[in-house]
Amino acid sequence: MSLTEALRARRKRRAALRDCHSIADIRARARRRIPRFAFDFLDGGAEDESALARSRAAWGAIPLTPRVGRDVARRDPGVELFGRRWAAPFGVAPTGLTGLAWPGADLMIARAAAAANLPVAFSTLATATLEEAAAAVPEGHLWFQLYVPNRLETAFDLMRRARAVGVRVMLVTMDVAVLGKRERDLRNGFALPLRPTPRLAWDLATHPRWSLAMLRSGPPRFATYAPYAPPEAASDARELAAFIASQVMPSLTWDVLRRLRDAWPGI
Repeated sequence: MSLTEALRARRKRRAALRDCHSIADIRARARRRIPRFAFDFLDGGAEDESALARSRAAWGAIPLTPRVGRDVARRDPGVELFGRRWAAPFGVAPTGLTGLAWPGADLMIARAAAAANLPVAFSTLATATLEEAAAAVPEGHLWFQLYVPNRLETAFDLMRRARAVGVRVMLVTMDVAVLGKRERDLRNGFALPLRPTPRLAWDLATHPRWSLAMLRSGPPRFATYAPYAPPEAASDARELAAFIASQVMPSLTWDVLRRLRDAWPGI
C-alpha cells in the first residue's frame, strides 16, 4: 500500500468513527469490521450469558438525577482517586486477548486512555507485555489486573514486574476460580491457533482488512504470561492457551489474598 493509499484509508476510518455517537454505534461497527469468532470472544460471556445480562441491567437501572436551578456553566466530572485527579469517575477495564480485535490493540487502548487522563487496567492475559504498556503511557496511568496462578511464585513475579515499571494500583480477580464455558466460542469453533474450516475461511474472506492485518503481524498471543510457560508451550499458541487454562487457581481464598496484599507495596 502506498503512502497516499494509507492516508486515504486513515481518513476514511476517521470519517467512519465520526458517525459513531454512542458505545452501541461503536459496537455495531466492530461487529461489521472483525470476524464473527473474534467479535463473539470479545463481546460474549459464559454459558447463556445471564450474568452479563444482569450486569447490563444493573448499570441501566442506575438513574442520573437532574438538579435544576443550578449554575452549570462550568462542568467538571473529574474525581480524586488514589492520590491523583482523573478526568472522569471511570477507567478502562482489563480485557484478555485484546489483540484479537486488531494488532496492537492493547497499546492503542492504553494510549487513548492516557490521552483522556483515564486509568487503564492491564490484563495478565494481554497480548502486549507489561513493559510495552508501561513504555506507551505516562507513569501512573497503568494499573495491573492479576489472575492468580496456581504457583504463587508466578504471581509474585508478575507483581515484581508491575512494580518495576511503576504500577501502583493492582486489581486481583477472584471470581474466576474455574474457567467459564463460553458457548459462543464453542459454537464458532474458536481456538488458538485458528483451525481451518469452511466456516472460518468464509469468516476471514469476508473481513479482508482484519485478515491481512493479522497475516502481517502474526496471531495474537498472551505476551505478558508467555515467559512462565514451558519452552514448548511458549512458542505454540495452542499449547500456550492450554497451559494458561491449567494455571487457574481453584483454591483462591482470602488467605491467599492476604499473602498477595502483604507482598504488594502499592494500592
